[in-house]
Amino acid sequence: WYAVGVGPPADTDVIANFSTNIVYTCSFTDTISFINLSSGADEYVWNFGDGMTDTIENPTYSYSSPGLYVVELTANGLGPCVFGTDTTTLSYLIAEDIGAPLTPICTPATINNCCGIGIANVTLNNINNSTNDGSDGYQDYSCISNAILIVGDTYDISVNTGSSFVQHVRVWIDYNNDGVFNESSELAFSSNSIKGEHKGTISGPLSTVLNIPLRMRVISDWLGSNNITSCDDVEKGQAEDYALIFIDSVYIPPTGLGQNLSSRASFSVYP
Repeated sequence: WYAVGVGPPADTDVIANFSTNIVYTCSFTDTISFINLSSGADEYVWNFGDGMTDTIENPTYSYSSPGLYVVELTANGLGPCVFGTDTTTLSYLIAEDIGAPLTPICTPATINNCCGIGIANVTLNNINNSTNDGSDGYQDYSCISNAILIVGDTYDISVNTGSSFVQHVRVWIDYNNDGVFNESSELAFSSNSIKGEHKGTISGPLSTVLNIPLRMRVISDWLGSNNITSCDDVEKGQAEDYALIFIDSVYIPPTGLGQNLSSRASFSVYP
């Protein structure tokens, strides 16, 4: 028995697509998570560009040496309603000895967390980091959650602080890479008195230091905290650090390898 004309038309196209959790690592041996965003497929073949392959849906992988790798995903649809193949490739720029962001001069602690107050998710470009609430206290994700942005361009940012309490959010970026967050000129995003998702945009001024990881600090705190700074301890929320690399539209790293990041994704693995 079957029904005809019930429900929306079936999507019969196979589309291969994926992203990664990071754009560079602090050590080239760090584990990279590949996030499969394909549709219409039930079989996958990964080629990591170094002779190694995998067939699981969402693999993790560590490279044995730095280098320039092209990662390829082939998605196959083998079912009765979806039958086809699609392949996508992303180029990854690896083996630049640039290093991690500067060590911050301060790490704000959480004084008295309660009630689910804190940061639940930060999303910016390919950063999409879901975490526990402020019970985790200060966290440094700069080596495992980061993004490459084009200086002068505008990017959407979202900070989700959960549904328990109204909270304030601040985001600073160390644009001049001096290890200090200027409270006014480096305040990249501010949101007040919102429960749940704080949405806005950020951009890098043309004076931003390019081609090296810069520290980004995200802080949330409850409604009763009216003076959030980049260094002071927070009452009930928390602080999290991430990393951004700002580039010109065409990035030419010290190794001489270049690529146009407006048309392809990339990450770097640093020894």
